[in-house]
Amino acid sequence: MASFSNKPAPGLAVLIRLDDKTNKKLLKARERSGRSKTLEALLRLQDHLSRFPDFYNSDNSEGLPAKKN
Repeated sequence: MASFSNKPAPGLAVLIRLDDKTNKKLLKARERSGRSKTLEALLRLQDHLSRFPDFYNSDNSEGLPAKKN
């Protein structure tokens, strides 16, 4: 089980381990977009966090509409 800490992050980088299914989805998204895997993951994470800024706030359970580029 993951442990959580209240200490500030030491930097701006994040290392994640993906399961095979998620990795394959990310690779397919990368192929469709023509971006690197890292950039694809970054943009998808940014999009998710902008649409669901406070995931645990029940008042915002619907999320925000996606931004159109």
